[in-house]
Amino acid sequence: MIYIKRLSVFASLLFVGCSSNYEFSSNLDKENFDNYFAVGKVKTYASANELPEDNELVGIFEGASCQEKAHLAEPDEIDAKNMAKRKAHALDANAIIFSECVTVESTACVKELLCYGKAYKVIVNDN
Repeated sequence: MIYIKRLSVFASLLFVGCSSNYEFSSNLDKENFDNYFAVGKVKTYASANELPEDNELVGIFEGASCQEKAHLAEPDEIDAKNMAKRKAHALDANAIIFSECVTVESTACVKELLCYGKAYKVIVNDN
């Protein structure tokens, strides 16, 4: 019984001694989180008729999805549109209307899909 008590005291001291020298480092980056969640902050509209009246054109944006090698997955429309949304959000847009997605020839990709859209800043009135 005394042996168990001594062992538990020793283990406690060992853990306490190690904890004071413990240093935490992480590869998590706030900018990565902001960039990842930016997609959800840009709403996709089907046409200009659906946009709220109070809006301002921010610009035309494109996003790309690349199939780098023949055995890898083909380009994905969602990935291309999400890239365009991230670019639009970086310039304070919160709405986008995609006009088209096209497959293009590329020297860097087996296949590349580009999606184009107009991005807007919709002013939300909280009345």
